[in-house]
Amino acid sequence: MMISPTGLTISFGGTRGRSDDSRPVIARIAGFADGSDQLLNHELVVPAGQSKEQRLPQGLYNVQLTLPSGRIIQRNVKIDVDSNETYRFFEDFGSGSGFSLQESVGRDDNAILADAAESSGNTSEADYREAQAKAASIPTDRQLRRSRDTGPRSFSSQRSIQPNPPRVAQLSQGAGALDLASQEAGAAIRWSDVDPADHQGNSAIWRLRGDTNGVPTRLTRRWARVQLATGGVEIVSLPLPWFCVSRDEYLPADILVDPSRTGGAATTVAIRDEQLAGLLAFLDRGQASAAGPLLAELEQANIIEQTISDKMSNPLAACAAAYVGLAVYPPSEREQWDHWLGNCMRRFPDVPDAAIVHARRLILRPTGSEDNGVAASALRAACAAGVPFFSAGVFLLREMLTLLSADYADLRPLVERANILASRVDASQAFTVARYASSGKEAQ
Repeated sequence: MMISPTGLTISFGGTRGRSDDSRPVIARIAGFADGSDQLLNHELVVPAGQSKEQRLPQGLYNVQLTLPSGRIIQRNVKIDVDSNETYRFFEDFGSGSGFSLQESVGRDDNAILADAAESSGNTSEADYREAQAKAASIPTDRQLRRSRDTGPRSFSSQRSIQPNPPRVAQLSQGAGALDLASQEAGAAIRWSDVDPADHQGNSAIWRLRGDTNGVPTRLTRRWARVQLATGGVEIVSLPLPWFCVSRDEYLPADILVDPSRTGGAATTVAIRDEQLAGLLAFLDRGQASAAGPLLAELEQANIIEQTISDKMSNPLAACAAAYVGLAVYPPSEREQWDHWLGNCMRRFPDVPDAAIVHARRLILRPTGSEDNGVAASALRAACAAGVPFFSAGVFLLREMLTLLSADYADLRPLVERANILASRVDASQAFTVARYASSGKEAQ
C-alpha cells in the first residue's frame, strides 16, 4: 500500500517473502477527513497481481483487507501533505493453516501441489527418498548390542520398517443420476479411470471436462469418484458444464486430491474462471458474506445477467452469485433478483441449486401468505433434480426443508435424506464433495 497526500494505492503481496501468489482481496477504508465529523466509507476489490487507487481527502483512516481465508489484516494511516510511505500487507501462512484450490487458480500445477504439500505436511517424493536413506543407515537394536561386545564397526541395516512410499489416489469419472444419501451411491454408474495431469508425493491434480457443445436442454450430471489409499471413498459433483463468458468457451473442473488434508475431504474442486475466481474463492472459504463488493462489480459489468438471461449459458455461475447475494444483501434489496431467480429455476430444472436459491429468496422476502407453499414446491423440485452442485445448497436445502416440514408433511421424509447428505458433505468448500468411510457397499 502506498500512502500519498492524495490517497491510497492498495495491492496485496500474498505470503511474506513470495511475490507469485497474490490473491484477490476486499479492501475497506473508513475514516474522517480533517475538520469533518462525516464518516467516509469505501470498498474496493483488489484483483490478484493488480493495484487499486482510492483518492481521499487528508485525514485519518483505517484500512482493512479481507482475504478469502476469512482473515482480516488492517492498519491505521494518516494522509497529510507529508505523506510519502509504502506499507506492505502480507499474510503469513503457518503449517496446517489450510489450503483452498479455488484460491490457487491461475498458478501452475507444480506451485499448487507444492502449496498443498506445505499446508498439509504432505510428503514429497524427495522427502520420502531422504527418509528411506536415513532409515537404511540406522543400526538395528541387535547390531547395537553386538557393537558393545565387539567394538565399533560399520552397519548394514536389516530393519523391516521402512517409510511408506507415496500413494496417489485413484480417480474415475461417470455420468448419470446419483443419490449421495443412498447406501449404494454410485452403484448404477459406469465409472472410467482417469490419469492425473500431475502429481507430487501423495497429492495429484486431475482436469476433467464436460460437454462443450452448448448447454443442453437436459443436463447430464457428471461425477468424479476418488478411491483413497486408506480405503475411504469421496464422490464429487462436478460443476460442469461451466461456460466462461470472458473466454467464450467451456472450462474443465480442476480436482486436487491430497490425502494428508485433515480439515475436510481429501478432494477439493475449483474452476479456472478469471472473472468469477474471486467470488468462488470467498464462497469456497465460507466467506460469502464478505464478498459483496465482488458481486456488485459483476452485476455492474452485467456478468451475472449474461449467465442466465442473454446467453442462458451458465446457470451454475448464476447460482454461485445468488448464494453470495443471499448472504450479503438485505431481503429488501435487489428486487430484480425475484425475477431472475425464478427464471433461473424455470429455465434450468436440472440444476437443484436454482430451485434452492429461489425458495430461499421467497422465505427471506415473502410477499404473501402463499409464498411458503411456492417455496415448498421449489424444494420438492430441487430434491427431484438431485444433489446440489454447491455445498451451500446442501445445507440451505436441509434448513428450509426442516422449517417447512412442520406445515407440509410430505417434506418430512426429504428432511431425513437431506440430513444424511449434509452429514457426508464437506461444508468447507464451494462445490459438493461427499465422504464415505470405506470402499464397502455404501460407497460402491
